Amino acid sequence: LKEVMKETMSEIKHSGFNRRLRKYIKESEVIPMTFLNEQHRLSFNAALDRIGQYDRKNFALVAALYLLTADFRLWNQARRYVENHGISFGKLRPKNCSEYSYPIYCAAKDLYLGTKHITINDLADNKLINAKTFALICNAMAIRKYGLGPKIRVGSNTVHRRTKNMKRKLFTAIAVILLAAGLAMLIVPRISNRVGEQIAHTTVEDFKALKSKSTYDEPTEKKESSEESTQRENSEAECLRILQVEEKGLNPESRNSSDNVPKIDFDRLFSDSIAYNENLKKHQHELLTNEQSYQSPALNLSSYGITNGVYGYISAPSIGMELPIYLGGNDFNMASGAAHMTCTSLPVGGNSTNCVLSGHSGYIGRIFFDYIPNLSIGDEITVENYWNTLTYKVIDKQIHKKDESADCYITEGRDLLTLITCVSNGRGGFDRFYLISERK
Repeated sequence: LKEVMKETMSEIKHSGFNRRLRKYIKESEVIPMTFLNEQHRLSFNAALDRIGQYDRKNFALVAALYLLTADFRLWNQARRYVENHGISFGKLRPKNCSEYSYPIYCAAKDLYLGTKHITINDLADNKLINAKTFALICNAMAIRKYGLGPKIRVGSNTVHRRTKNMKRKLFTAIAVILLAAGLAMLIVPRISNRVGEQIAHTTVEDFKALKSKSTYDEPTEKKESSEESTQRENSEAECLRILQVEEKGLNPESRNSSDNVPKIDFDRLFSDSIAYNENLKKHQHELLTNEQSYQSPALNLSSYGITNGVYGYISAPSIGMELPIYLGGNDFNMASGAAHMTCTSLPVGGNSTNCVLSGHSGYIGRIFFDYIPNLSIGDEITVENYWNTLTYKVIDKQIHKKDESADCYITEGRDLLTLITCVSNGRGGFDRFYLISERK
């Protein structure tokens, strides 16, 4: 191993890397490390059997497989992209990568494609790349140069019987731990997700029970008198004042939350919601300017007698989604259901409206907007508020950068519902997935 590593790394003149390499070579003379664990060995051998004898001559492919099979979760995602005598890294988008597995993925991609996601400076940094990951990458670099020929035989019998017995016991212990951890990973999220679904279902049922107390009948459209027109304009002006005050965090109603409203005022909530949406048609671009714009609630529901903060609920039967809708696109609301982004239209429908709801994906222990990318064009999404049920049909899917928000704004003459969640950009960061629906 000492000679192989020296030959492999002979062209690297980085002092920090070489110091770390010498330490690894010295430690490996006592306890050689060829595989991370028994699961790694089995997965790698199975991968070699899958590609066949001919492709074993592709050293870059073998080195990449050696790294990808080192992490159980990463390999479960990557194995389906080992095809046509190679690895389709362009299609592979690892999810839920740990600090340990992501460097392994980047190193495998670099050795296979010749890219430079992992640098020598990264490898020299023991805080960024831990000792086991460093050893795996060094082994993979040797495989990339020499393959599995006489100079390096991964898994060859080169250790003493005592060391082998010790490793066997160690592998057994690790296997037991991994089995227990694997069972926990399978069982705990399912239980947690089930509990989360029950919480969401109970919240929706509570909303339906509260809605049954509403006797509001939406008025038929009639010609507005001059007095009614004046009242509407005053209401719009007051609603604009509330929006502007809340932008500065000075909403007096939010400070006086101790006032008890003895009756749920559905009529006033509906009127204020309509007035809110009317103001947005004129002033949305002035109000929706940054992340702080959409976090505070559009209306203080407690002032109308609604104490649980639920404005309605959204459902998509084809993906089994049913979530309560909370006002304000903040972290607390997104950890509970679908969050309405303030300074976008409230979910009451109407001409020239665009209600934007945001939700988490990949949230530990709960499922929110995880499956909305699976919705197809034409699928139905239903929004139910305290007064009516609105049915939208999916018309488009978009992926944007975090600061690209044009689809959050109102389009004149259209009744839109826009759902937003995070998706991986394949480089360790996140873009935004937009699902756009329309009601005719």
